[in-house]
Amino acid sequence: YQNEKYTSTQNAQCRNLAKSIENSVNQSVNPCDNFYRFACDKWRAEHSIADDRSSVSIFSIVQDSMKRQIIKILNATFGKGKAIEKLRSVYDECMNTERIMERNSQPLTNVINELNGWPVLMNDSWKEENFEWFKMLASVRTNGFSYDVLLSISVSPDIKQNTINRVK
Repeated sequence: YQNEKYTSTQNAQCRNLAKSIENSVNQSVNPCDNFYRFACDKWRAEHSIADDRSSVSIFSIVQDSMKRQIIKILNATFGKGKAIEKLRSVYDECMNTERIMERNSQPLTNVINELNGWPVLMNDSWKEENFEWFKMLASVRTNGFSYDVLLSISVSPDIKQNTINRVK
């Protein structure tokens, strides 16, 4: 079957994908006898789980590859311009792990202190009447922190009755 809409690039991509699939299966096993071994043995042998991970999947492999490509792009030399300078500045600040470790939680602590503190950090010196929860959350977001930096909120199945979702 030949379709003239396919370009040589698409044909090359199809060949690469087919080769990738072919390299991922254990061809010494008949899929009709043991499909799991046919489909998974070679994958497990060639894709070990890194010490800092709990799993590995095609999605995590693609994500890691994309991260490496983005880092390569960000580390490349760009032309001039305000937008590029700002991007470079933000990237450099994010990659400055020494400074991040030095500052630790100080930026967040400063925001919390500006808003009359947080009981967990202040113990007996905290005064409830001076505290406005929503104002603190708004300020935390305004200062660039994630909404869940103080609390984590999620919806998940109830552990006793999995047909019901609970806010946690």
